[in-house]
Amino acid sequence: MSVKQTIARNTAFNGLGRIWEAVIGLVLVAYIVSVIGIEHYGLWGVVAAFTGYVALFDVGFGSGYAKYVAEYAAKGQREKISEVVTTGLIFYVGFGALFIGILWPLSGLLIDVLEHFYADGTGSWSNAENQAEIRFLVHWSIVLFAVGNCVAPFTAVQSGLQRMGITNLLGVGMSFVKLGGTVYYLENGYGVRGLLYTQAWVLGVYFIASALTAFRLCPELRIAPRHVSSAMMGRLFQFGWRTQVARLANLIMFQTDVLVIAFLLNNLALVGLYQIGVELANKMRQVPVILFSALIPAVSDLEARDDHDRLRQLYLRSTKYAALITLPMVAFTAGTAALLIPTWQGFGEDWHISIGALQWLLFGYIANILAGSGVSVVLGMGRPEVQMKSGLISLTVNIALTVLLVKTIGFWGIPIATVISMYISWGWFLHAMREIVEVSPAQVWRDALRGAVVATLPVALLAFIGSRLLITNTLIDTRLSGLIALAFMLILCVASYLWAIRRRAIFGTADLDFMDTTLKLKHLPGYRLWSRSLRDE
Repeated sequence: MSVKQTIARNTAFNGLGRIWEAVIGLVLVAYIVSVIGIEHYGLWGVVAAFTGYVALFDVGFGSGYAKYVAEYAAKGQREKISEVVTTGLIFYVGFGALFIGILWPLSGLLIDVLEHFYADGTGSWSNAENQAEIRFLVHWSIVLFAVGNCVAPFTAVQSGLQRMGITNLLGVGMSFVKLGGTVYYLENGYGVRGLLYTQAWVLGVYFIASALTAFRLCPELRIAPRHVSSAMMGRLFQFGWRTQVARLANLIMFQTDVLVIAFLLNNLALVGLYQIGVELANKMRQVPVILFSALIPAVSDLEARDDHDRLRQLYLRSTKYAALITLPMVAFTAGTAALLIPTWQGFGEDWHISIGALQWLLFGYIANILAGSGVSVVLGMGRPEVQMKSGLISLTVNIALTVLLVKTIGFWGIPIATVISMYISWGWFLHAMREIVEVSPAQVWRDALRGAVVATLPVALLAFIGSRLLITNTLIDTRLSGLIALAFMLILCVASYLWAIRRRAIFGTADLDFMDTTLKLKHLPGYRLWSRSLRDE
């Protein structure tokens, strides 16, 4: 296959997998909140944030797996894939044992401090049940994290060999395990601990399936001490520690808000409400991010062939397609948020915290998502230091602004600080890419972003004004009536957007050829009618 065909095929597989995962995830969140309550859901969010920070201790060792698997495959050195997998596996087995031995007692000590600090106060952490639950969940989350790291070398074979169809097939299978486990444990009264038990089952099944798949895809793969390579370990560390800074920045942006609300404001119910908005924003973010999931191995392939012209084209085109998908999705989701969240979680509750959090974070995610193409390019080129510096900027700005804004305007300063930091980081990143791929920020705006921004304006107006009119002038008070109203709004917004983007300024001859021959949209009903005016110009 050509690079375009490979990326399109893998993106399609990733798209189907992520959409399925998002749908299952949203259904499960609504079910989980209805069973365990908003406060315990907030507690689960705190544990997830803690686990995210714990993950930083692996110094990013596994972030280079897919790159080096793809590189060796492109050079015809598939036997060296054994070095990547074996070195990674041996490292994480030893790391996991040390990690559990240190973090188990240390986390227990931190929880003791937490219990003492809030012992005489009021709020969520003064509750003995919450204290016992977080101790159990944190301890065993550490164990699951250590075991989960050992799966990564095997899953890298799938992504490095660009076999995203298999990756997503496994993901769909795991979603059924997760769905069944969650329902079983919650219906049998296990509460929030049942969510952890479900994670353990999913991890165990996934570990076995991923290992078997890796050996099937790469018959040359061998796991043996002779394949442990100090040189490979050095390369993985060299690549990984830079990407780790970017991971820390992402944690600051996506997880620290939860910890600030939980421990500074001492309110797990508020965490749960905020987490509802975060969850929906993250599910929306998963769809455009699909475009980048197949880029790193493809870029590594082009870099190995020294094909920099096609790298520039790949950067601009993937950014444009990301903008064409991201901007209308953000406009529709943010505009209809006041209708969307009650339809998802149920009417009769006050969801204004969740709605506001969703709208602020979606606005910030525009910057985060549209930088994704460039991030994939620099990682595929073996330049993780660019992502590292961008991450340091967002991390520093986010911490400083969070401290300042929480003191001055309170709770809403938390998401506002996150949004501002995302845009400042993106601005720096665009200028950095000018030196790396010789594409200026002005060219990115002109060739990749401007058309999508203009075409999205009608969607934003229709979504916001239409949802307000429906909420205030009709009796939408059930999930069914909410779904009908949202479907009506979606049809209007999609129709207006398809009309607005039907311009040669957005889709040139190369784009039409890509859609016709690579994506094979010519077989889609209505596509030829939609694209006719583009071909006639």
